[in-house]
Amino acid sequence: MRFGASTLSRQKTMSKNNYSKGFIPNKYKKLDKNTIDTFANLSAWIPNVGSWSTSGTVLSTSTPSSGYPILTNFDIKSQDISATISLESAGPGVLFWHQDDNNYWAGATFYTSSAENYATGTYDCNCRDRGYCFGMDANGFPWGCEICDTCYNYSTRTKYDFYIKIIKKENAVFSDVINVSLRSLCSVSSGLSPCTEGSTDNINGIRLTTSGNVITLQARDDSNNFYGTAISYTATNPIKGYNSGIIYTPGSNYLLSSNVSNISIVAN
Repeated sequence: MRFGASTLSRQKTMSKNNYSKGFIPNKYKKLDKNTIDTFANLSAWIPNVGSWSTSGTVLSTSTPSSGYPILTNFDIKSQDISATISLESAGPGVLFWHQDDNNYWAGATFYTSSAENYATGTYDCNCRDRGYCFGMDANGFPWGCEICDTCYNYSTRTKYDFYIKIIKKENAVFSDVINVSLRSLCSVSSGLSPCTEGSTDNINGIRLTTSGNVITLQARDDSNNFYGTAISYTATNPIKGYNSGIIYTPGSNYLLSSNVSNISIVAN
């Protein structure tokens, strides 16, 4: 038995405080092997950590990312999964191997912005006597008598970096396992310090699969193509539970949002 649409309205907020433990299904019963959810309601989810709500089309949490809010799915009970989540920005991710709220793994996005110096031009500096001259100019003056170094004029621009990462919490201790940069942009480019100008993330989702202890994580761009850069990581002696779901993670200082529009989880 679970909360139905009649009990959980579209604007209903769920948290662990208003969730009845009596509604948790027996983990040993036969459960669905896949779920696809666009969050018309939250009847398929257990709010393990934080307060979650849906607009009827978009899932979000009012709990800060520093609290690592978590939703787990009622039906998926498998350590090997294939999951795809559609998101708007940095922070949301796929929760997997969830044993309890102190032992789980997750794959997510994170974005950073920072100031950096870049070269805008050059000038001669530290000029000194060469010891000889190359010759005389048309006016009879010597030329080429000095040698100078090249110095650079600098200004400041904003750099944007976009990553995917795998994190874990084992025995109540958080750690970043691995992260990979997908793309790097900047606010302005120059011939001396070239970069790709822009600030948009061009990431609308991630796909995570687990097989044994091997974890694969990829990001999907706004054209629904997956980036060639991916994470393939083999965990060593992980603590593994059977629950899967959604997590909202910290680490970003740019475009942080908990919004999720849909998720698909298949038990392999």
